Amino acid sequence: MGVLTTIGSDALLLAIAAVNLYCMARILTDSALRWRWVILVAVTAMLSVLTRLSGWAVFVFDIIIILYVFASMLWGAYKRTKTGNTRLALGTLILLAMVVYRFRTLLKNTALYTSKQHL
Repeated sequence: MGVLTTIGSDALLLAIAAVNLYCMARILTDSALRWRWVILVAVTAMLSVLTRLSGWAVFVFDIIIILYVFASMLWGAYKRTKTGNTRLALGTLILLAMVVYRFRTLLKNTALYTSKQHL
């Protein structure tokens, strides 16, 4: 008597999302930003998108958290130094947020979201 198991995209997405959530927790709780966690988050976010359509939820969550982490780092640097480089970095972050928003609206207009099934 054996145990019947199947590996499907649902289980794979759940495993990828768990690893992604662990990496995000490490990013938020560490005192310094470690790039290996950011790279792992990026890799697991891309894998989640490639696994299932619902993996976009993991991807969007990661973008929001990474933008928050970078914004808080830049705001802290701005309050300490008030230099032109920090202002440039804050402007770049705002521009990146606008690009992400535009990318979302472009995806909304693609055939994936606008296609209708003909019966």
